[in-house]
Amino acid sequence: MKTADFLPEEQFQLHMERRRTPKRIAILSLFALVCLMGSQAIAWEAKSIEEKAIEAETPDTDSMVANADLNRLFAKMSEYAESLDPLAEHLNRPKCGWILHGLAEACGDGVIVERVRWSYERQINPGRKQNTQPELQLIVTALAESDAALLELPKRLLEYSGYKKCRTGHTEVIKDRPEALRVEIHLTGKPEEQS
Repeated sequence: MKTADFLPEEQFQLHMERRRTPKRIAILSLFALVCLMGSQAIAWEAKSIEEKAIEAETPDTDSMVANADLNRLFAKMSEYAESLDPLAEHLNRPKCGWILHGLAEACGDGVIVERVRWSYERQINPGRKQNTQPELQLIVTALAESDAALLELPKRLLEYSGYKKCRTGHTEVIKDRPEALRVEIHLTGKPEEQS
């Protein structure tokens, strides 16, 4: 019989006193102690795992110093990005290599090409007050051996190159060859690229 609820109150109290033996109290205390130790062990394990995770996520001092150095170097490089990348600037400019291929033929008979120079200029658009696409200025220095060749040279160069404007620059008579004239032809504008 596990309970004595049919007994009178005094008998029931005595019955309960008899059940409260030191052995049962010791077992209960031991069970409570085991539960407490288990929960404490789990808490320590959880704290250990949390500390390891925090330690794994935080970088060491060497990598933090290296990262700061890289960020500083990247900031300095970004300031000079325009000057450090001349290839992009060059590729943005108009192409003129194809002009050199047949320039001597385009000048015609009686003209000898001595020198070719080019430079890039940004033209300012007065309506928008900002720079436009860079234009190529091509300066061809040639020897014209006859008046007809000299007069046809600007027209021939404009037709061949596809430039917008052409003007005759510096001219001079050659000392040893009085029949020949050295002339500079200035072509400006964005040429139409031919294939």
